[in-house]
Amino acid sequence: MASAIFGLGVIVGPAIGPTLGGLITDGLDWRWIFYVNVPVGLAAMCMIYTFLPQDDPVHRADGKGATVDWWGLLWLTLGLGGFQLVLEQGQQEDWFASPFIRWASFISITSLILFVRQELSTRHPAVDLRVLRHKALMAGSLYSIVLGFGLYGAVFIIPVFAQSQLHFTATKTGLMLLPGSLASAIVMIMFGKFLKNHDQRILITFGAVILCASMWALGSLSPDTGEDDLFWPLIGRGVGTALIFLPLSIATLGGIPRHEIPAAAGLFSLTRQMGGSVGIAVLTTMLEKCTLIHRGVLVNDINPLSVPYVQRSLMANFVLAPNTPDLQMASTKTLGMFDSIINLQSSILASIDIFQALSWMFLLTLPLILLLSRGGGKPSNAH
Repeated sequence: MASAIFGLGVIVGPAIGPTLGGLITDGLDWRWIFYVNVPVGLAAMCMIYTFLPQDDPVHRADGKGATVDWWGLLWLTLGLGGFQLVLEQGQQEDWFASPFIRWASFISITSLILFVRQELSTRHPAVDLRVLRHKALMAGSLYSIVLGFGLYGAVFIIPVFAQSQLHFTATKTGLMLLPGSLASAIVMIMFGKFLKNHDQRILITFGAVILCASMWALGSLSPDTGEDDLFWPLIGRGVGTALIFLPLSIATLGGIPRHEIPAAAGLFSLTRQMGGSVGIAVLTTMLEKCTLIHRGVLVNDINPLSVPYVQRSLMANFVLAPNTPDLQMASTKTLGMFDSIINLQSSILASIDIFQALSWMFLLTLPLILLLSRGGGKPSNAH
C-alpha cells in the first residue's frame, strides 16, 4: 500500500503537470511554469528535514557516515547528459558530420565507461551495479526504461500534437490529459491492497497489453481527430501504466536480499528516470525526422500537372481574380495551400509512426516479464 501511494506521485504527477501547466500558461504567463517550482522546491526541503528520519549510524558503512561517491556521480552526469545532448541536437547538427556531436559522443561514451569502472571498484558506489547479477532486477530495470518511454514520452508527444495540429489551447490540452491521470490514481489505490499475494507478472502483462492497444489507438489519428477520439485511448494509457508500475516494482525487488534492496531500488528508479529523459529526446528526434520523411514523400506527389494542383489553381484564380485571371498569383496561392496541407499531413503521419512504435516496443519487450519474480514474497536475509 505504501508503494501504491508513492507510485501516485510518480505516475499521476507527470499527467497532472500538463493540466496545471496549461492553466498557468493561459491564466498567467508561460514563465510561471518555471517559477512555480521555487515554492514547491522550498516546501519539499522543509518536508525532508521535518519528516524524513536520520539514517541509523549502526547501518552506515563505517559507523560515521559513508563517503559520497563524487567521481561516480560526475561520470554518470557527464555520460547521460552527453548522451541525451546527442539525441536532442543530433538532428539539427546533422549528426556525426558536426564536430559538436562527435565531441559530445566521445565524452558520453568515455564517461559511461569510467562510470562503470568506478562503480565496480569503489566500496560505496553511487549506483551499485553489482546488484544486476539478480536476473529479476536486470529484466525489471530494462522494462523500467521502456515504461519511462511510455510514461514520460507519450505525455510529451500528445500535448505537442494537440496544440500544433488540433490547435488546442494549453488549458484544453491539460484538461484532456486529466481523466487519464485520475484513472491511474484510482487503479493504483484499488490494486494497492490486493497485490501482496498475487503473481505480479500477470498484472504487468495485462497492463502492457492495454498500453499496446492504447498506443495503437492513438496511432489512428487524422485531421478530423477530436477530443472525444483521444479520450478512451488516454484512459487506457493511464490504466495500463498504473497496472505495470506497482507490480513491476514488487516483481523486480521482491526477491532481492534485504541488505541489497536500497541499492537495487536506487538503480531501478534511475532506469525509469533515464527511460523518461532519453525517451523524450528520442521521440522528439523521431518526430522531426519522420515529419521530414513524410513531407518529402508527399511533396513528390505534387506537381503543376497533377489534377489536385490544377483544381486548386483554378479555385484560387477564381477567388483572387474572377474577372482578370492572374495565373502567377493563383499559382502562389495554390503553393501556399498545398504547403499547409502537406505540413499538417506530415506531422500527423509522424505522430502515427511514434505511437505505433511505442505500441510495438511494449509488445516486443513482453518476454522480459518471464525473467521477473512472482513477487509478493518476503525479501531474503542472505544471498
